[in-house]
Amino acid sequence: MQCLLSRSCSRAKVQGSQRNFQTVQARDAIKVQASSASTGGSVFIDVRHPSCTKEMSPLGFHQIPHYALKNAVGKGTFSRDQTVYLADTWGLSSCEEAARLLEQKGFTKVNIISGGVVSWGSSGGPITSSSNLAEIEKRYNSKLAASEH
Repeated sequence: MQCLLSRSCSRAKVQGSQRNFQTVQARDAIKVQASSASTGGSVFIDVRHPSCTKEMSPLGFHQIPHYALKNAVGKGTFSRDQTVYLADTWGLSSCEEAARLLEQKGFTKVNIISGGVVSWGSSGGPITSSSNLAEIEKRYNSKLAASEH
């Protein structure tokens, strides 16, 4: 449950400066995935820890945890000329780490899917799920409401 209920700010501090990563709405990323399936111009990466992918996983995504991304860059899984779409559970901290790493490695077209895998599924993106998506959102929203008080 910890994987689904963690959240953080979507701005990153990089070497003392504030940097914003490009974010895209899940519904727009779904359209891109559908249209780029045959061209290979985009790559979709789920950067969550493997234990977090058991409850819900987006289809068509490479499963590369953020801490293993550095090694994947050198293995040719994807290239710098592709547009990269990153997702974690909610599109937050793991994506920021991954985006910074990709930027350092020379990637210029990196997007974080706003709302992560949960938003992807809620917006109609293909997922495999062992849980009810509405229940996952309900748990998150109650945790979020409690943290705001």
